[in-house]
Amino acid sequence: MISYDIELKTTITFFMISVLVPGLIVLLPALITNQKLVKTISYGTFAALLLAFLFFLLTISKNRITKDSKEIYIKAAFYNIKIPNENVDDIFILKSEKLGSYAPNLRINGIGLPSYKSGWFEDVEGRKSFLLLVDGYAEVTVLKLHDYQVLISGNLLDFLSSSNIGDE
Repeated sequence: MISYDIELKTTITFFMISVLVPGLIVLLPALITNQKLVKTISYGTFAALLLAFLFFLLTISKNRITKDSKEIYIKAAFYNIKIPNENVDDIFILKSEKLGSYAPNLRINGIGLPSYKSGWFEDVEGRKSFLLLVDGYAEVTVLKLHDYQVLISGNLLDFLSSSNIGDE
């Protein structure tokens, strides 16, 4: 099994987007008025935002790749895929800064935060891609499948090729 941690920069950005800015908006009425009901609602809403942030942070921090002799299982935040080994046509490595035509262009159903991308994206040529990209890795492993491709941070060639991938 391989696990991925998200960076502090991503966590801070996610906190600002999901808690800090909305939290300031909901706390503003509590700071302006002395009405107990308004203060209670504002503080309760802010507490709910904090709880939601913690839930989502826990969810996006659980990224892992496991494999057995039959399939590869990728969990990337809310998105999971199982890839039967026989469906993998090719595996190769690209430099993170030189993804070229494999670079994600359009988020279809995924999470796109600074230094973290997971889920379904479309690349610059319009091909469907499943991503688990976390900053801090110099290389990206690309799995080409029959009808889509998978991009994963790091050089996983040895890890993935040890399970007879592509053999029928």
